[in-house]
Amino acid sequence: MEASKADKNKIVNLLKEGKVEVANQHLTALESCFDVLKEGKKPDFTVTSAKLDCAGIDEGEGRGPWFVITWSTVSGGFGETTFFFKNEKLCCDNEAMSKKFVKDVLCKLVDEAEFKDK
Repeated sequence: MEASKADKNKIVNLLKEGKVEVANQHLTALESCFDVLKEGKKPDFTVTSAKLDCAGIDEGEGRGPWFVITWSTVSGGFGETTFFFKNEKLCCDNEAMSKKFVKDVLCKLVDEAEFKDK
């Protein structure tokens, strides 16, 4: 089910009024996404930020070591990509994003990293 234009406008207004809390790094992406959708244009999925959000070892679910990368785009929204091991194989929960997009997220993460040896 897709939200109506009126519903999308309500969400944008709630964001602008500060009645909905969104992490600062995602606010611009979210506002841009709604602006693009209101104009009927295609969103721009160029990755603007990628940060390692959390990591751990989850033996209970049998997935072992895992880590989460949060990402934002120009106007395609934001989300997270989770990497984990299952049956000794690296797996990726890509939130329906393409392999190319996930590679772009990883590249952005590397580009934003501070390298010890230059």
